[in-house]
Amino acid sequence: MQAVEALKLAAEIEGAEVCARRMVLYDGLSCETRVIRLRSRSKTCRACGNPEDSSQRIVNPADFDYSSFTLGGSCAIRQSTDQDRLRPSALLDKDRLQNAFCIDVRPKEQFDMCSISGFQNIPMTKLSKELRTIESCAGEREIILICRRGFDSATAVSMMRKAGIENANDVIGGLDAWRKECHPKFPSY
Repeated sequence: MQAVEALKLAAEIEGAEVCARRMVLYDGLSCETRVIRLRSRSKTCRACGNPEDSSQRIVNPADFDYSSFTLGGSCAIRQSTDQDRLRPSALLDKDRLQNAFCIDVRPKEQFDMCSISGFQNIPMTKLSKELRTIESCAGEREIILICRRGFDSATAVSMMRKAGIENANDVIGGLDAWRKECHPKFPSY
């Protein structure tokens, strides 16, 4: 795919769509592809920022804090085994869901497109401000978190545990796994 993109650029083919600022991911196991938009260059970024301002540039990779660069990124996901997390099939247990405090951490726009009944939307961007409210509302009940693919919900569980909220769990693979394993007609976007 990269070679085709290079050829489109080199040949200056009119009308050809170039994957500028996008990355195409291919999953050979499921034969699925997805396109991820890449953010544009940020002038304040220490890795890709303004090249003229060399005082802010990273010179020694050992001085680079990857976790803060990615705003938590994969470093913030709690180091746990899949046994500590919920399988999507756990959401089929209606009693468990009724007794749990269920949170979908996706952005509101995505939540409005599709959601699992019983889950309320508290986007990741607002979650840290709502931790004490969540803790008081949940009480001793289990807190179940979900997102689109399981990364943000794992990060949310890590955030909650650091704040002393131990009764939080997330769903492995998020809504994508829920759709594949339990509810094939659940909308995909």
